[in-house]
Amino acid sequence: MRRLFVFSAEWCQVCKALERSGIIEKFASEVWTPAKPLRIERHILENKVGRIIDRRGDTLFKRFGLRALPALVFVDGANEVLAKHEGGITLAGLHKLYERALKT
Repeated sequence: MRRLFVFSAEWCQVCKALERSGIIEKFASEVWTPAKPLRIERHILENKVGRIIDRRGDTLFKRFGLRALPALVFVDGANEVLAKHEGGITLAGLHKLYERALKT
C-alpha cells in the first residue's frame, strides 16, 4: 500500500498553514481509489519548545534523509522513498510530487 508521510512540528508556522489549508485531505480525496488506496500518516515531531514528542516520527524523518519542515514523503509498501518534498507546497505541487512517485 502506498503511503504519504506528513511531518510537522507545533512551532512550525508553514506546517500550521499547510494543515489549515486542507491540501492533504483534498489531494487524498482526488487520488484515492479502492484499487489504489493511499494511507496518510501524520507525525508531529516537536512541541512548541522544540522537544521531540514523536520518537517513531523522528526516526523516520532521519531515515528518509529529511532536514526541513514541513516534509512530505511518498513511500511504497516496503517504506522505500518514492518522492519527497520539504517546505510549503500547493495542491498542484503535491500532484506533481505524486506523479514523480508513481514513475519510480
